[in-house]
Amino acid sequence: TSDGARFYFFCMYPDIKSIAIKELKREDVDLALFHEHGVPDTQYVGWDPPISFFDVDGFLEAAKRTIRYAVGRKERYGKTREEAIADISQIYSLDSTWFTTLDDPEAAKADSIHAAKELIQLVEVPDIAPNSRITLFDACYNGDFREKDCIASSYIFSDGKAVVSLGNTVNVLQDKSSSDLLGLLDCGLTVGQICQMTNILESHIIGDPTMHFAPRFSAPDFYNSDPAYWKALLADKSNLSDVRGLALYKLYDMNYPGMAQLLLDTYRDSSDYTVRLQCLFLASHYAGGEYIDLLKDALDDPYEFIRRKAVYWCGETGDQSFAPLLAKMYLEDYMALRLAFNMQTAAGYFGEAAKKDLAEAVKDSFIFNKEEFMAEADKQFDAAASMREYVMDLITNPETAPRRFSNFVNSIRNTPDPAYVPGLLALVANPERDMQMRIDAAEALGWYSRYQKKQDIISAFEAQLGQENDAALRDELAKTINRLKAFSR
Repeated sequence: TSDGARFYFFCMYPDIKSIAIKELKREDVDLALFHEHGVPDTQYVGWDPPISFFDVDGFLEAAKRTIRYAVGRKERYGKTREEAIADISQIYSLDSTWFTTLDDPEAAKADSIHAAKELIQLVEVPDIAPNSRITLFDACYNGDFREKDCIASSYIFSDGKAVVSLGNTVNVLQDKSSSDLLGLLDCGLTVGQICQMTNILESHIIGDPTMHFAPRFSAPDFYNSDPAYWKALLADKSNLSDVRGLALYKLYDMNYPGMAQLLLDTYRDSSDYTVRLQCLFLASHYAGGEYIDLLKDALDDPYEFIRRKAVYWCGETGDQSFAPLLAKMYLEDYMALRLAFNMQTAAGYFGEAAKKDLAEAVKDSFIFNKEEFMAEADKQFDAAASMREYVMDLITNPETAPRRFSNFVNSIRNTPDPAYVPGLLALVANPERDMQMRIDAAEALGWYSRYQKKQDIISAFEAQLGQENDAALRDELAKTINRLKAFSR
């Protein structure tokens, strides 16, 4: 309940790790959510704590510690000590006095203690004995059960009251919304039931999937297969927002007729941001114009996470009508750092149109130093455009080495630029290109799930499938066809 909820930020306290451990030891803690970076044996829960404005020595020591870390990092990547010092000295205009503590054992000890305050490590978990009944590790690798032991496993096998860990085996994308529908725990639904709605390939339940809490609200009939039942739950706005979100998932799963319009109408009618978020996620599976309309509404949503996801996805559609909307949004929301980052990525999909529209919007805006603002924006947009040109050359250049292509084609998963589609299709269809490159290109096109002309990819691959002799390429063509069809209802 709100009485017992606690929210912490990674640099709020001088030692956030101790605060996190104290919370995990609470006898009454039901649920712990870690939104962090991780590896199998480590949770990265902290960072440099805030330093008082008047603490000059604190700033000085933090700067020296950062320099020692930077030198060590360059050495680990193959630089000599002298080369590392020369690089850092040039970047930050430093003299030799900044590097006098590099071999100081006391400084090394202090750095080690400081680093330990930023991490929860595997060897510490048994002593912590976490009591959080359910722990969600929204991080890379914390649930990597391929290892002899991992963070997620150690939580439930320690002497505390932990029963379930939700963790990821490998690295995962940020903002995958792993906490969707967790409010259903208040209705007595099990962890396993909720994860059926939110599961991703990398994520796993470690522990007891039947774990559930005593319900404070009446539970929906999770296995009901009558669309009318779920329509009624959705229509009743007195229901918990996550119950209404579950209703949307169930109707989607049943292929309810007119679902695309229902999602758009529900989005526009709902005051619950979690319901609107489910509408946004599910609408991408439908090929009609409703998804474009919903995305345009979502760019102006009061909930930052919805805006962040919408701006990221609008560029993937290939719909040029988003360009002026992005310009307006960048002008109004550029100080939201994650949002600004996604806007810069999306702007790369629209090329010069995005820069032109932003320049027009800035002319009559509140921005004081317009030239400086546009110079910074242009730098970010040009970086995205430069990457586009580089990848386009890799795709279309017949001299591209297969290994080099393979290294970069994976980036298309995160940035499926519509401009790449013609080149990728031509590569897949060209029997004179390297076979592994053709297979990689076919796999990359499977990530164009939000591309509004994805039927062109499906049709081209279906035609090629009937004529292709190579078994591995046939398999990849079939996988991409099936994946894109799942987003073409």
